Amino acid sequence: MLSAEKLDKWLKPTTRTGRPGPLLKVPRLPSQLSAAMEAGALGLGALLTTLATTAAADVTGVLMASVVAALGLFIIPARRRHGKMKMLEKIASVRTRLINALRAQFEKEINRSVQHINEAIAPYTRFIRAESDKWLQTQATLDRLRNEMDQLKGRLERI
Repeated sequence: MLSAEKLDKWLKPTTRTGRPGPLLKVPRLPSQLSAAMEAGALGLGALLTTLATTAAADVTGVLMASVVAALGLFIIPARRRHGKMKMLEKIASVRTRLINALRAQFEKEINRSVQHINEAIAPYTRFIRAESDKWLQTQATLDRLRNEMDQLKGRLERI
């Protein structure tokens, strides 16, 4: 801090020898004093600005805190619930589409596999049908021959 004596000493006009000079001569202030005065002016300006805005800052701070509280208590949980519901709906939709796609693909693959199996066993199926037809014809022939034999036995017994 600057004492009153030092201030008086700096403000009195002096000569190079240190003796008091004429009163009209304007003294030169040391750089430390001008820096101190500038810092004081800056501090005073900052103090006045702070005092002027403190009342407004208090009101706007309270309002801002109220807005943040409202956001925290009502809006954010509501948006979160809404977002959860939308996400659940999307998940259900994707799940339904996935199940339908899997079912369709599964049925398609089963039909394709059955077709491949049928194509693979087709020669054996034709062979079995042909042999079955032959066996049925042979069975019919055998039945016919048995009937003829029975008729011939009946004739022989009558003779």
